[in-house]
Amino acid sequence: MKNFTLLFLFLCFNPLLFSQTTAVYDVVFNSIWNEADHGTFPNNPHWSKLVGVNHNANITFLELGGIASQGIEDVAELGINDAFEAEVQTSITNGNAQQYIDGDQLATATGSIELLGLQISEDYPLLTLVSMIAPSPDWMIAVNGVNLRASGTWEESIIIDLYVYDAGTDSGMNYSSPNADITPHVPITSLSGVAPFNTEKVGTLTITLQQVLGVNDIETTNHIQLFPNPATSVVQISTETTSLSKVVFYDVLGKKVKSYKNTSNSKQLYIDINSLKTGVYLVKSIANDGSSNIQRLLVK
Repeated sequence: MKNFTLLFLFLCFNPLLFSQTTAVYDVVFNSIWNEADHGTFPNNPHWSKLVGVNHNANITFLELGGIASQGIEDVAELGINDAFEAEVQTSITNGNAQQYIDGDQLATATGSIELLGLQISEDYPLLTLVSMIAPSPDWMIAVNGVNLRASGTWEESIIIDLYVYDAGTDSGMNYSSPNADITPHVPITSLSGVAPFNTEKVGTLTITLQQVLGVNDIETTNHIQLFPNPATSVVQISTETTSLSKVVFYDVLGKKVKSYKNTSNSKQLYIDINSLKTGVYLVKSIANDGSSNIQRLLVK
């Protein structure tokens, strides 16, 4: 118990741990999609899950004027993310991406989706995000390779106006058009000023730097990512190397409060933390090779 308490104090107050290696960002999508600017709404207007990846310049997941991959097609047409996640996992395996970002959906036309505590490695500073405007033929919002280190250091704040894009995979002209696949696919284009949209944005994406972690922090985490942080209901823990065998949660006094065994031998875990009270916890991740590390988690 004493060792965990001392470790917690060390992680919180040791000023030597902080140098520019990994940054923690909050990303917020705020939708202002409305009938006055964007046409008569379909039934049940909503946004699919906001998903994405942070990566390096060796890979591009989507771009204006490019052809949509199967993953982007599925997101834009169906709001289904499995193929896109598989593309991200391939890029992780190839050393070109850090993590798959799995955000929430928005069940209404207006409102916000928050990605809080997103840890971005300096090796993968480009951020790509996408969400389907739904229902629609193949329409989406997206940002492609936003450079969080464009100035050579971590950007403190980035605000991006969002407009709707046509993925080029379906020829439908309105929200409720029947399925009409385009073969072969045509390039991704902007729908700004194209019916049913006028030239007004449908939302904004705000990216805000929360914290910069140093080299020693990354060595402590041993390439294990914990996201989001702070968290409310579910945490994602992933590793780039060996798979995890077990994850144990301790309170700041060193008392074990939760344990999770990885029975699937997966490198990416989603752990329900609804049973944890608001506060700070230490999360010990134990790998199959016997190595382990500890990270701090704030539960809100």
